Amino acid sequence: MNEKKLPSQEIMRRARVQRAPLVVRGMPIQCWRCKSDDMAVVVIHHDCYIGTPGYGLVITDEELSLAYARELLQIAAHPQAETIKVRFSRTASDSYLSNGCTACDSLFGASFVSADLNTLLHEDAIGTLPVLATVEREALEWYVLEGLAGTSGSLARCFEDDAFTKVATDISAD
Repeated sequence: MNEKKLPSQEIMRRARVQRAPLVVRGMPIQCWRCKSDDMAVVVIHHDCYIGTPGYGLVITDEELSLAYARELLQIAAHPQAETIKVRFSRTASDSYLSNGCTACDSLFGASFVSADLNTLLHEDAIGTLPVLATVEREALEWYVLEGLAGTSGSLARCFEDDAFTKVATDISAD
């Protein structure tokens, strides 16, 4: 008997079977403390990204997206993965998952990184940023990450309780 699949079943099958080449890009940054030229991991996108501002980009300004970028860099054995870790920020009076200097381990403040990145987004210059890694993953991961990141600009706002925030915090502590 030939059973007809529902469209939703076919969508999920394809999302699980297809592979998505995901690109992690860094943004050149100078360390505020030691003045070394370095890199902050700032964006993830599918390799077919065509440069449409705000479309198809996941900015790593939330702990879960930055932790995912670190995971992709670890898979690619890129040394920049080791610079993404929890650090204390005197400005924020809190610890959070952050980019940091490869030379002195100083935190690159999220607000400073975001300000520089916003300039690049406004200039539609994301494609000029250095590619740190390209990693093939299950397409479903990309669809979910991109969908969550596109909800009001915040992954955590998708959920009404603190469970999502706890998961993101647990991941960033690894």
